[in-house]
Amino acid sequence: MEYLYEHGYTVTVYSALYLKNTKEILDILDDKRRTSEKTKEHILEMFNKIREIVEQAQEYGFSVENAEVNTKIFSGTIVGPTVEEFTKVVAAAVESGEASTKIDGETVMNAASIQLKIKLETADLILLCGDATPEYLHNLDIYNIIQLPHHGKLESAKKIFEALEDSHSKEYLISDNTGSGETSGGSDDTVEYMKDERYSPALSTKNKIVDIPSSVATAIRETRRVKLGEMDNKC
Repeated sequence: MEYLYEHGYTVTVYSALYLKNTKEILDILDDKRRTSEKTKEHILEMFNKIREIVEQAQEYGFSVENAEVNTKIFSGTIVGPTVEEFTKVVAAAVESGEASTKIDGETVMNAASIQLKIKLETADLILLCGDATPEYLHNLDIYNIIQLPHHGKLESAKKIFEALEDSHSKEYLISDNTGSGETSGGSDDTVEYMKDERYSPALSTKNKIVDIPSSVATAIRETRRVKLGEMDNKC
């Protein structure tokens, strides 16, 4: 942000502003001993990184907007997580006292990553979802290009493939600059899995800048595997 400020950019920061939903979080916790003010303090302590980003943005005079569903960002729209989903995540962290608490196999910070739907000039739709848990990704079949969350982690990728009506008809994006490191999520296993299952190779940032194809339809292999019941056929 310092660079943007020093070079005179007009900036709007979109972030999950959890304090706006303190009441919903308290309802989930269902603990009469908790007060609104103390819970707000606890949220700020648990998610101090978000707090630091917001405070820095405000110090620079940048606009700060709540990243809620249906918020428009240029050609994109925020599609998740829903209030119900992220309040569940925040409540889990507050109750445990640790931001590293896991929910659906992801840390609470990862699980509630902001999801952005973008319409390309070709009318194709792309889903960018950071480290979001696959359980919070909805309407996946409408997208032409889907980012595989958590740096392309295989476990998450498989859940997305299984949720799709025809997973081989999609193009996939992996944001992974460190491969299969301990904390990177790791796309190497996913790359091998996709090769074995005859998917088109994912667009990966691991070794290069990714160019989004002008048309997803032309990027999909003519020969691919589809699953019909327990049978594998080529088409």
